[in-house]
Amino acid sequence: MSADQQHAFLDAMRSNAAEATVRDASQFDATLASHFSRGALIGETLPEEIDLHPIPRHETYRYAVMNDHRVIVDAASRRIVYVVR
Repeated sequence: MSADQQHAFLDAMRSNAAEATVRDASQFDATLASHFSRGALIGETLPEEIDLHPIPRHETYRYAVMNDHRVIVDAASRRIVYVVR
């Protein structure tokens, strides 16, 4: 993982913790899980139905939550660049 990806990962973790009190995580996770029941793979492109969330100070990356795991996604291509296990 590059240094920029590491910083994006840490900022996504902080951002996700702050948002957890605002949204219904179980409903969000269930929707994502239906798209990727086998798990997320690096290099996979996320479908348009899956919402990507901004990561503060990192315009290049976004994050999503899939099967109780966070994934870091390239914002332009929607490709998964890192899966937090």
